[in-house]
Amino acid sequence: HRGRIEAELLLGQFSFAVRDAARITAFVLPAHPDAYSTIQGGYLERLKASPDSIPALMGLSFSRWWNFDYAQAIHYLNRLLDVAPNSLYGNLFRGSSRMLSGKTRAEGIVDLERGISLSPASAHVRFIAADAYTYGQFDANRALTEANLALSWGLDTPRLHAILAVVYTAIGNVGAAALETKIHFDQVTTEL
Repeated sequence: HRGRIEAELLLGQFSFAVRDAARITAFVLPAHPDAYSTIQGGYLERLKASPDSIPALMGLSFSRWWNFDYAQAIHYLNRLLDVAPNSLYGNLFRGSSRMLSGKTRAEGIVDLERGISLSPASAHVRFIAADAYTYGQFDANRALTEANLALSWGLDTPRLHAILAVVYTAIGNVGAAALETKIHFDQVTTEL
């Protein structure tokens, strides 16, 4: 899964990387509780050998982001953006990390908007924006717009439907929230 996640990040397939990280959480961690520390240790070794390795910086920062360690994610994303200032991934995920951390939300919005501007027609970019506006700096209208763009552009994943369920619940549309929750659970159980 780690190698596939790294490839998906390099390809800009961010939602698929999230899906595979969820698979590690669901299937690998029960058997190997130290899986993420092993993954992160491997990335640290790669960075010792090659401090400017874009794939290693992306992989390590994503692993930190997925595990809610936003301060360390931001640290490695800053390094990535020093090496590659126009990195779609770097700008987008630093923005997400800043918004999700709750400490530097204004800077996060700037980074997120920069990421969107680098690939405005990407469903995967819009998915990360929807996630940040749902779970970081909550903005129901913006989250709904971003999620619906991702969905209309062909991204149809459990996490996207979970985002829609949260937003519809927040705005009081119980029927739409229930439908999105059902789709989410149907997709999750179908994948098993």
